[in-house]
Amino acid sequence: IDRIREKEQLAYSPTVSSTPGTEYPELGLVATVSSTAPDKVEALIKSIGEMYDDFAKSGPTSEELETAKKQMANTFDEQIREPGYWTSILATLDYRGRTLESVVEAPAAYQAFTADQIRGAFAKYHTPARTFRLDVTPEAGAKSDTPAAPAGAK
Repeated sequence: IDRIREKEQLAYSPTVSSTPGTEYPELGLVATVSSTAPDKVEALIKSIGEMYDDFAKSGPTSEELETAKKQMANTFDEQIREPGYWTSILATLDYRGRTLESVVEAPAAYQAFTADQIRGAFAKYHTPARTFRLDVTPEAGAKSDTPAAPAGAK
């Protein structure tokens, strides 16, 4: 957000997600998704690529790691209180080769990760052969099906 939105003003709310390759190990996905003006697409994609390259070289800062650990602790704390979480865990426990102990120990495992471990894992998979991009832009002169906001609307 600091670089993409504040410094470079390429997009307002880029998001990054990580989907582990649970069913197909080593085929997880780290993705950045954002909307932007059509004339900023190339600059946005270039900036994201540079950020990924930098992360593969340097990993998270200590502040980023601390924030992520706090967020994960909060996520685990909220999830374990929900029956739906336990239903999904129990439904795939044997299929994924997990144990109840590994589920209970997961919060502590996340807290034990180091910046170098995260950098190393990211760098292992962030390679040109494993990178792809998908950008969707309107054709020149295309009209939107979405009605324009009334004059003066915010």
